[in-house]
Amino acid sequence: MLENKRVLVCSRNRLTLTAVSLADPILQSLVGGTTTEDEALQIQLESNPDLLITSEDLERGYGIRLVEKAKKQSPDLKALIFLSRETPEVVQEAMEAGADGVMFISSIGTGDGDFIHALRTTNSGGIYYPRAVLE
Repeated sequence: MLENKRVLVCSRNRLTLTAVSLADPILQSLVGGTTTEDEALQIQLESNPDLLITSEDLERGYGIRLVEKAKKQSPDLKALIFLSRETPEVVQEAMEAGADGVMFISSIGTGDGDFIHALRTTNSGGIYYPRAVLE
């Protein structure tokens, strides 16, 4: 799925960061994993990833701002963000920042959120947003 791609993962939660980074399709393409906005931007400059997977909340910084800055540095970068605040306003903020995919953290592991589908859609150049947002 991510063959010949470079993936950067950023999350405040170190367990989540590790779990996502170790997922087989991601691990094979991983160029870095971090918990802060500044570290992610530094890795981006050094590694030029094709895909950024980030959470909204970071140890230092803000995931939506990270998406915006990363897309300014690399307009072709695909960005998938996991939101903890599930409001239309936050989804709109992520969309305006340039997110190519948005998932609600609470939907992971339910029929309403499919991480693999979001990953495939975003990676292939499509747009993925929560069903509740699209309806």
